[in-house]
Amino acid sequence: MTVNNKTLFVVLILAAVVLAGGSFALFKNKMSNVDTSITAESDVVADLTEMAPAAAATEDKTDSKTYDVSSDPFAPRTLGNPDAPVKIEEFASLTCNHCAHFHNDTFGALKEKFIDTGIVHFTFTDFPLNAPALQASMIARCMPGERYFTFIGLLFKTQEQWAFSQEPAKILRQNAKLAGMSDGSFDACLANDKLKEHIANTMQAKAEKYQVSSTPSFIFNDGAASMTGAQAIDSFAQKIEELNK
Repeated sequence: MTVNNKTLFVVLILAAVVLAGGSFALFKNKMSNVDTSITAESDVVADLTEMAPAAAATEDKTDSKTYDVSSDPFAPRTLGNPDAPVKIEEFASLTCNHCAHFHNDTFGALKEKFIDTGIVHFTFTDFPLNAPALQASMIARCMPGERYFTFIGLLFKTQEQWAFSQEPAKILRQNAKLAGMSDGSFDACLANDKLKEHIANTMQAKAEKYQVSSTPSFIFNDGAASMTGAQAIDSFAQKIEELNK
């Protein structure tokens, strides 16, 4: 999804309205041109269910080396070895259909081939372009760090069902419950003005630093290279090889 400077300015202004207590309805259904038909996959739902407190006795098979397990909602959400030779930062909106395409079709291979093998350190940076995306970013960040990437994976796989429904927050709440979040925690998270401000400020600062104008955008090694759109794994492999010589 491409945004020009004027659109980005409007998004940030609307975010400021939200910070001031304005209704998320101001954002609702903006930039909602999607043609996806993504449906939930049982394995993702099962992963979230296993992570929930009710299943705490289940052995945690998550590789702790690849996850930032910080419970701080303001902390970067990362995967992989921080000392990896190639750093990739993705800028994505959870309601962007091209972002969903990348995560559903390419991210798994990127993680298996390059993140889990120590070649790439990956950071997911929120770039919400409407109110449902901002809400989803907040809820994901309020999850324990080890649940973060599984949760956003679910959101991307079920994007068509929640992101552009008449009641996105209702479905988002249901998805959060699958991951073990209580109603009280859900409401408290969305009421966290400091978190809203953090996401909006980070979005603005990164857009200015890297000239991000579309989602998804990928910045390699702090600006040494960049890529946009839902690229195939071969495109990532080529760029990673160039930077890892």
